[in-house]
Amino acid sequence: LCGVDSSVAVSSGGELFLRFISLTSLEYSDYSKCKKIMIERGELFLSRISLSRTKIASLCHAFIKDGARILTHAYSRVVLRVLEEAVAAKKRFSVYITESQPDLSGKKMAKALCHLNVPVTVVLDAAVGYIMEKVDLVIVGAEGVVENGGIINKIGTNQMAVCAKAQNKPFYVVAESFKFVRLFPLNQQDVPDKFKYKADTLKSVQAGQDLK
Repeated sequence: LCGVDSSVAVSSGGELFLRFISLTSLEYSDYSKCKKIMIERGELFLSRISLSRTKIASLCHAFIKDGARILTHAYSRVVLRVLEEAVAAKKRFSVYITESQPDLSGKKMAKALCHLNVPVTVVLDAAVGYIMEKVDLVIVGAEGVVENGGIINKIGTNQMAVCAKAQNKPFYVVAESFKFVRLFPLNQQDVPDKFKYKADTLKSVQAGQDLK
């Protein structure tokens, strides 16, 4: 989880990890043996997580048809893995990706796809409604999956989903099981503040861009 930027994923992954190893202390009274078993279970937990993206990719790349035009948002390692699997299956497709303000993570995704020789077009976040009519499907990742079936993801995902529904475009979310989090937000404002961008964060990112 060290490479995960989202506090949602870290929170849910950490909670799942604690549940995975918590029975160890009850099963073994000897400290050294308990410590050894906890380490072994921790390594097993990490190995299962590392395989999750591969499993998702093997199941999901079938949704990408030859010649498909795909829209995605920001940088998602699991979405990238799905697209890598589609490339390995010799499928031809192109990707539109939003630049994803305020951190421009869409450009990071675009570079990764360019290395796979996938045709990529970076579009403005505000151009989602315009570009939607040109694509065949939308694939996004998720920072967290909440109990009501909704997701928490990079700012801008909601408007993309609304546009996709309005234009009858398939909208797929790919996420690892450790991202399921114990939350039940009723609306956008009900999402805990710790999972949102702070105003000072937005200002500092914008200030950094202005200095370039």
